[in-house]
Amino acid sequence: MINRSQWIFFFVLIILFNCSTQHGVKQSVITPSVVVAQEEKINNTHNSLSSADSLYVLKKYNEAVNLYKKVFISSPHILNRPEYYFKMGFCYFSMEKSDSAIFWMNKAYSSPNFPFSDYIALLIAKSYKSINENQKAQYYFTKCANNTNNEYLRTKALWEIVSIKHNECSDSLLYYLNKINFAKLLGKKEEYILLKIELLKNLDKKDEIISFSRKLLKSDWHSHVEDTLVSILLKNINDIENKGKINILKQLMNKHKNRYFDNWYLMLTDNNGLSRQQQAEVKFQKAIKLYKMKKWQSSSQMLKKINTKYLPANFKGDYALYVARCNARKGFQNTAIRSYYNFQKKYPRHRLAGDALWWIALTFEQRNDYKSAQKYYNILANKYFSKGVGKEARFRLIFNDIKQKKYYSALKSIKKIIKKVEYNDKMRLTYWKMYCLQKIKKFKEADELKENLLKDPFQNYYTMKVFLSTYKDSLEYFKEYAPYEAPSHYTLEQDLRDKIDRIFFIEEIMGKEFARLEIKSSLSNHYSNKNYRLILAELNNKLSNYGEAFRLNRRNYEKYFIRKKWFEKIGFIKNLYPLYYDDYVYPIAYKRDVDPLLIYALMKRESLFQARVKSYANAYGLMQILPSTARILAKKMDYENYNEPMNLYEPEVNINLGIYYLQNLLKQFNGSLPQVLASYNAGESRVERWEDRYLEDDEIDIFIELIPIDQTRKYVKYVLYYYYVYQWFYRLDQGICYYQPLHFNKESDIN
Repeated sequence: MINRSQWIFFFVLIILFNCSTQHGVKQSVITPSVVVAQEEKINNTHNSLSSADSLYVLKKYNEAVNLYKKVFISSPHILNRPEYYFKMGFCYFSMEKSDSAIFWMNKAYSSPNFPFSDYIALLIAKSYKSINENQKAQYYFTKCANNTNNEYLRTKALWEIVSIKHNECSDSLLYYLNKINFAKLLGKKEEYILLKIELLKNLDKKDEIISFSRKLLKSDWHSHVEDTLVSILLKNINDIENKGKINILKQLMNKHKNRYFDNWYLMLTDNNGLSRQQQAEVKFQKAIKLYKMKKWQSSSQMLKKINTKYLPANFKGDYALYVARCNARKGFQNTAIRSYYNFQKKYPRHRLAGDALWWIALTFEQRNDYKSAQKYYNILANKYFSKGVGKEARFRLIFNDIKQKKYYSALKSIKKIIKKVEYNDKMRLTYWKMYCLQKIKKFKEADELKENLLKDPFQNYYTMKVFLSTYKDSLEYFKEYAPYEAPSHYTLEQDLRDKIDRIFFIEEIMGKEFARLEIKSSLSNHYSNKNYRLILAELNNKLSNYGEAFRLNRRNYEKYFIRKKWFEKIGFIKNLYPLYYDDYVYPIAYKRDVDPLLIYALMKRESLFQARVKSYANAYGLMQILPSTARILAKKMDYENYNEPMNLYEPEVNINLGIYYLQNLLKQFNGSLPQVLASYNAGESRVERWEDRYLEDDEIDIFIELIPIDQTRKYVKYVLYYYYVYQWFYRLDQGICYYQPLHFNKESDIN
């Protein structure tokens, strides 16, 4: 008989059985629809996330953050990663929504696995600063400065602390200013200078302010900064030693406001403390300044006032040279000839002694007194042959023979010296020997020389010109060459690979500006690694750091490719002919009807694609424009973006002015590139004189060789050579332009 407890047990078992059966039936019916719904939800989430990432890369931060929020609400676990916290924070930071930026950035900052705590600290601090919570901002800026290995980022953070404390007049503010690495302070140097000067004034630190101003005066600054520096030094002139005063006068020589120099000169001449030697040196610097200002009569008069007995020995040669130069500029040619000759005779080891003889020879040549000219060219060739001017004198005799169609005499002279010269000069003489042989109809010998020039077409102006004359062969090589591919960064050691991965990630989440900061700081000490060097050049190129990219490519070519056969290295050579700054060059060039490839060739020669570069002749930027020329061009163009020389460091301004100038020269010289380029380098008036003297029977090649200024002659040949190579790489199938720009469709792009 079943007792009561057993009945209860069976009853419970039946209930449990029925429940489990019902649950199983229910699951078997519902499961497929739930799975489909879940899969659809996951797909929608991933699509939204992918779309948000795409919008983030495109810097559409408002749309991106809305999608991130949508994903976060529906599937918070998917965004539970520090990089997404950071991305949401960066979106809000870019939209200037500081509170939301701080919230999300702090979530990323507190994550132990996210490797960018220094950058996050900087952005959190900036967000706090924007809502005037300066104490918290300073805390995070300090965290950034103390916890980063990036010297540029550290300097940026310290500057932000200074900007918070800038109203203080205290040693604490000076402490932070002195901690800043001035060389690595990007974009804020002039603010730093003015702030430090003001602080030193208020703290009455006279010695420091004089030392600081003298050090900075060596560089170029915007007008308001230079005015400040010069006025400080003028005010404290009595506290500067005499030698220092004269050095400051020399530094002011190339400043753009002549009153800087004039004011300093007047203060020095009023100073009775100068020795007679120092007084003579000061007057000599004034004479040089007047000469540079093209006031040749005034310069000559100042030179006469100088008692040469007291002039320092190292200036006496220069003094004699400027006396001769002033006589030449004033048109007293016979006096100038005597002055130059006496200068050369008295100072034969002076760096410009050969140039004095060169000027004398040219003067006689201009008078058609070829016998006297030949005499001085021969002295130069024999006495200074190891120097450029001596070799050029020998070449000048050859080219004058060719100009007068004395081909046999030219061949005889070429034979005498061809074995004594360097490779590039040998190619030059070989080219003209071939030219002379063709003129006297010795075509077989000329063809043999042509083969010699074709051994390395990408060597110089002459070899490339011959290569392009064999157009069909050149075109075949063009069709077959393989573009160079840089190695992957995964070929590097783990530590370098990690650094480059970090830069890529920084670019992805913060943009090129921060990635450039990182590359400047972290990748600088591994130059023995070939793959690293090649990858580093590509990385700089990708980040639009063009000057550095070109410099690295050129060094890599010289280290790893230069000894290869020319047809094996063509792919890499193309890296030396880049199309940088295309956002500016192409639109402006098409608008002005100037060939963009000519702009690139000129830019390559002028600045090596470095935007912030200044020449010894005071020319600025990518296309090396003089401030005096820039003022005239800006006025003609009615161009408001140019106000002072420092504007020429801005690529858009420099390219705009340079292309406009080139357009005017092309019109003036009917598109003849040798004359246009010579004018760009030496000035239109000079080239017009050279045209009358050397350009006969349309022999433009002879005109190039007879350009009397060595720098201009080389400049013309280099730019033409670069132009030919640019055309070979980017436009060979359309034909090569030698001396006039190609006609191109303004609506079409060049690939």
